[in-house]
Amino acid sequence: MFRQGDIGTSWYVIYRGQVEVVVNNVTVCSLGEGEGFGELALLNDKPRSATIMTSVPDCQFIKVDKKDYNGIVKVRRRSLPGSSS
Repeated sequence: MFRQGDIGTSWYVIYRGQVEVVVNNVTVCSLGEGEGFGELALLNDKPRSATIMTSVPDCQFIKVDKKDYNGIVKVRRRSLPGSSS
């Protein structure tokens, strides 16, 4: 999917399959259907903090580009209790 250090342009949700999360060449966890990854690079405007590799064939993902992700976060923040927006 992508490598640690890459520029982040999208957030992904696993629709079908499983991925491995690798940091500094060490697998730190697995993620499965319904789980997301890639948001840290979008939130922090920093390079990817992990490598993501598919661990089963025929994985399918929902891809959300940075602009759309930022819109989702903005709407969510406005709906939180105590928000002044």
